[in-house]
Amino acid sequence: MHHLAWTIRYSPGMRTHPLPLPQETGGWYFDFPFAPGSVHYVTAAVNMVASKGVSARIDVSTTGTATFKYVLEGKNNTCVNPAQVRFLLQEKADDFSGAGDKQFYRWWSIKAAYELAPGSATLTAQVSELSQWVSVFGERADASAAATAGFRQAMNNLGAVGFSFGGGCFYGDGLRVSGAGARFAVTSYIVE
Repeated sequence: MHHLAWTIRYSPGMRTHPLPLPQETGGWYFDFPFAPGSVHYVTAAVNMVASKGVSARIDVSTTGTATFKYVLEGKNNTCVNPAQVRFLLQEKADDFSGAGDKQFYRWWSIKAAYELAPGSATLTAQVSELSQWVSVFGERADASAAATAGFRQAMNNLGAVGFSFGGGCFYGDGLRVSGAGARFAVTSYIVE
């Protein structure tokens, strides 16, 4: 997908779209913000059914010793889990309320995640592996009949795909860097 197809959402201090990587490489990148900025979601609008899964090739680079901070002001984030990026698949018409059935409109990959540090990875998550997806309020797709139905409905009616950034208790509550600059690059992203 072209870099302008991607939108950096709910991320104070960030540009609207990532920047293109050199043409011979392809893909896009953004630099993680310093305080008071933060990055939360990077998504692309789609109108599709996901019947197989999602995969992406990512690269994280730093200009020195960067620390990824996920405890942001005003957040009650008491869990101790590392800063990570993971897949986000979102059903059309999600209003981010999580109210009623909308609790099953956003799904995050559980194991298909990358702990933010310099390096490269290929992330892959299959939609057939229900135990590997979690909803807005932390319910796995295989935890109940309602969750399974909600997950299947979302996969049949995708409106956005992408990544979320967070740590601790929250997969998408955002993060920033301190100490040195850091860059996030995507060289491939495929949803089938």
